[in-house]
Amino acid sequence: SGYLILLTGFFCLVISMERLYFLFIKMAFKSEKELEAISLEIQQRNYNKAIQICHMNPLNPQLQVIKDGLLALESGREAMNSAITAAVLEVSKELDKRLSYLSLIASSATLLGLFGTIM
Repeated sequence: SGYLILLTGFFCLVISMERLYFLFIKMAFKSEKELEAISLEIQQRNYNKAIQICHMNPLNPQLQVIKDGLLALESGREAMNSAITAAVLEVSKELDKRLSYLSLIASSATLLGLFGTIM
């Protein structure tokens, strides 16, 4: 039973480290300059230039959402709102990946700890 508890703790640690790396290192972007440049281009109604700025950093989730909204600009306000909503859902799905495994392992580790004290 002790080995099973150690194994679940190890898996929980591995998944936690992967999620921390993904959220705080891989997805951490300093995009203030890009957002200011995009804002300036949008104010000047130069939407193609704003989309080009978004294409310069395709992994940035903020710029992905803005780009999808700008691409749907010609289709009207409702299409733009739908495109932004879909982009936010896609980004959040990527960010929430494997988080359910952490809760499953954490709850099973508690039960295994209880089982270990009974045995």
